[in-house]
Amino acid sequence: MTVDVVSGPAGPVLAQQSRQAGLLVVGAGSDTTFEELRLGTVRLHLLHHAACPVLIARADD
Repeated sequence: MTVDVVSGPAGPVLAQQSRQAGLLVVGAGSDTTFEELRLGTVRLHLLHHAACPVLIARADD
C-alpha cells in the first residue's frame, strides 16, 4: 500500500486522482440534507469531473 499527500483544493485534486481509480468514494456528512448533498461544491465538482464512478456514502443513522 502506498500513501500520497497532495496539496490543493479538494475537488480538483480528487478529480485528478480519480484518473487512476476504479471508484471514488466520498462522504456525505452526518447532517447533510438532500439539498446540501445536491449542492455541495466538492461533491458536485466530482460528479461532473471525476474520471471514474463516484459513490457518495451517507452514514447510517
